[in-house]
Formats: sequence, C-alpha cells, structure tokens
Amino acid sequence: MKLLITMQNKTRIAVLLTVAVIAAVVFQMTHRFALGVTETEQAVKEMEGMPGMEGMEMGVNETGQATTMLTPQKKQLIGVQVAEVQEESIQKTIRAVGRVAYDERKLARINLKVEGWIQDLFVNFTGQEVKKGQPLFTIYSPDLLSTQQEYLLAKNSQQKLAASPIADVRETGKTLVSSARRRLLLWGITENQIQELEKRGEPQTNMTIYSPMNGIVTKREGTQGMRVMPEMTLYEIADLSTIWVLADVYESELSYLKTGQAATVTVAAYPGDTFQGKVAFIDPFLNPQTRTVRVRLETPNPELKLKPEMFA
Repeated sequence: MKLLITMQNKTRIAVLLTVAVIAAVVFQMTHRFALGVTETEQAVKEMEGMPGMEGMEMGVNETGQATTMLTPQKKQLIGVQVAEVQEESIQKTIRAVGRVAYDERKLARINLKVEGWIQDLFVNFTGQEVKKGQPLFTIYSPDLLSTQQEYLLAKNSQQKLAASPIADVRETGKTLVSSARRRLLLWGITENQIQELEKRGEPQTNMTIYSPMNGIVTKREGTQGMRVMPEMTLYEIADLSTIWVLADVYESELSYLKTGQAATVTVAAYPGDTFQGKVAFIDPFLNPQTRTVRVRLETPNPELKLKPEMFA
C-alpha cells in the first residue's frame, strides 16, 4: 500500500544555480573566510593571473567578501543554469504494509429481547447478501403474543373512553395504548408491523424479524426450531461497500501525514488493480515495539473485491 502525499512549495522566487568550477578556484574560495580584507584582495589579484580563468572577473564586494562573476559565454561553457522556481504541488510517496478490515460503523448484530422459538429461517448461510428490510426469520414468542393482545385491548378501551366527559379517563386510555406500543417497539417490532396489527385486529402468532441494513452475513447462529433467549446473537451483518485498511506507518514519516490525504491501495489478489481511498484517522498511540503508528484508510469497495483480513 502507498500513500501519495501532496504538499505545497511556498518559495515563490529563487535562483537555481549549478556551477562546475575548476579545482584551483574551489581551493582559493574555501580559504577566503580565513583571510582578512587585505589578504582577500591579494588573493584575488593572484587569481586574476592564473591561467585558464578567462571569462571570470574576480573582485571584492562592499562587505569585503570575494566574488566571482562569469560572462555569458563562460556560463554556457561550464553549464551554469539559472531558472525561476515556481510555486507548485509536489508528491511524496509513503509505502506501508496494511490489513483490510471491517468498517466498524457498519456492523449489525441481530439479537432478541424476548424468549421464543425460531419458526421459519429465510437467511440460512454465512456469506449471504441481504438488503435492509429483508426478512431474516420468524419467531414464536408467548411474550410478544400477549403484548399484541394487550395493545389491541388498549386500543379498544381508548376508543370507548374517548367519549367520556372526564379528562382523566380519556387520558388513561391514551396512556394504556402508549405503554403497550412502547413495549412492542422495545422488543423489536417495527412501526409497520404495529400498523398491520391495528388493521388486522388480532395478534400474529409468528413475528418476522428483518435485516436492519444492507450487507453480508458474517455469522449465523440461528437454526429452525431453535429456542432463543434474550441477548443471544443470531446474526452478524457487515456492510462491505466501504472498508478500512489499517496501515502501520513509521514515526519518521508521520510529519507528512494528515487526515483527508489521498491513498492508493494494492493487494496481491488483484495484481495491477489499484483502489483509491483517503486517510481517515491517525491513531494517537505509538507501538513501542515496531515504532509505528496505526493509520486508518477508508476505501470504497463497490465490487466487494477487498475482503477483510487481506494484506494490502
């Protein structure tokens, strides 16, 4: 996996100078700092008579430092290039080893809040794709059955008490309905199922449990006829349309990283293919054994090619 880091060069005007100078000039110039102004002037005079220095003018500037000026012909001869530096974006590539992981924000566990028995099983193997609102299974629960009956009785009582001239009596009818309705919702019955219950006017023996999201079944514990207890996890579902890549970046490269930067992910399973993502989070902790920091990338995965636990 590699991160392509884009940075701005803030230098607007500068001169890039590449000079190849003969050894005699280098020797004389490196010693100018040890000379006084008088000695420097004498050194310049001696250099002016040196052979092979045609096209160079030696002198001393206002600060007493020796200077060298080249004619255009001499610059061309020794390959001096002068250019104005422009402000532009540059890229730095950081390579790191990563691992594909689930997006923890897109995981769902299906469990019940009541005791019951699974009657019909519609999703019956791990790896099956499901859609939000798709039926998973039906359950028979005496508690759900009695609560449905209580709700219907409360609705009938509310209608009868609505004509009462006493406000407290009318309010009691509303309270009973609200209490029974809340209990159904807390036990996992949807608003649509409650509306169907009101239209039907009688309780439903088997209640259907639906998938809360789009995704892939990563775990299935429920079987037909199985007795289930509250808090038992029957299904685990993961949405893999977006996945995480967890990369370990050395501390020496952290200064180049920030959230929102672009990243390119490659995996051995698809040589030649690249997957685009971005830096979503940088851990605030350093691993003292590896001297690395965990960096989390978010990568779209519409074709589901990237699979959790792949190396990237």
